[in-house]
Amino acid sequence: MPGPCGKNYKKRDWWPGYTLDDIVGRSLAVRKVKREALKYAGTRSTVLITGESGTGKEMLAQAIHNLSDRRHGPFVAINCGAFTESLLESEIFGYEEGTFTGARKGGKAGVFELADGGTLFLDEIGDMPYVLQNRLLRVLQEKAVMRVGGSKVIPVDVRIIAATNQKLEQAVEEKKFRLDLFYRLDVLRIRMPALRERTGDIPLLSRVFLASLNQKYKTEKSFAPEVLRFLNSQEWPGNVRQLMNTIERMVLLSDGYTITLQNVQGVLDVVPDKEASEEHITLNKIRKLSKEGKTYSQIASILGISRSTLWRFRQKEKI
Repeated sequence: MPGPCGKNYKKRDWWPGYTLDDIVGRSLAVRKVKREALKYAGTRSTVLITGESGTGKEMLAQAIHNLSDRRHGPFVAINCGAFTESLLESEIFGYEEGTFTGARKGGKAGVFELADGGTLFLDEIGDMPYVLQNRLLRVLQEKAVMRVGGSKVIPVDVRIIAATNQKLEQAVEEKKFRLDLFYRLDVLRIRMPALRERTGDIPLLSRVFLASLNQKYKTEKSFAPEVLRFLNSQEWPGNVRQLMNTIERMVLLSDGYTITLQNVQGVLDVVPDKEASEEHITLNKIRKLSKEGKTYSQIASILGISRSTLWRFRQKEKI
């Protein structure tokens, strides 16, 4: 579709659809992310988004772009860990005609040129080969790019949003990531919380995903109450992405209108207790919150139970 400056951008690649409203959740952790995103969107500074895989880092990057004064410009994303070193170099910086065998006639613009006037999202920046980090740093400093095999300096006006699931400070210590590039990227930072940290958001997310999947597959399914309690008790190492994929499998594999605990058994490696008692779920949540360092007053408040009820659970399990 036609885009800014008459360029022919593909809608899927250049026009982000996600906004802050698409980041579903009422937990304190999610509200904090949204507050920071609103403030950062009003600037042109570089943003570094950290967080585990599957937490929705690109969704947040798109939301920031759509709130910014660059929202009418392109949003271009590239995964820095998805290419070989030579291919990543040509994808980021572009190349001139005849640079290598099979090079496109007339050359090819890199993502910096394509994102001119908009936002460039550098996903998995921690996986960028060390040798390319110096070239990236130069582009960020000079606001100009030179294609591979070229001699012409091309000015670019791009806002950078980078994301990583790695600890870049540790990568710097191990000489795998340039310290100067780290400081260039780490201007404004947002950490996307893991799903296990988003207390109370799992049932809400599950219902939202189910409604979307019912529309997609023309079904009218609902959760048995114990299923939502069970889902809320799990750790979800794959975060929101894992939860969404799990619910999609439940929708497709379940018979009838109600998704039951038996359906969960066919989808997850964990076999749920068929009774899935309230007590069992509550004990799991108390253990989890205790491991996170929450005080007993905080645990009681989060779970909506009295301190005396919490004390009885502690005595049962010696938590």
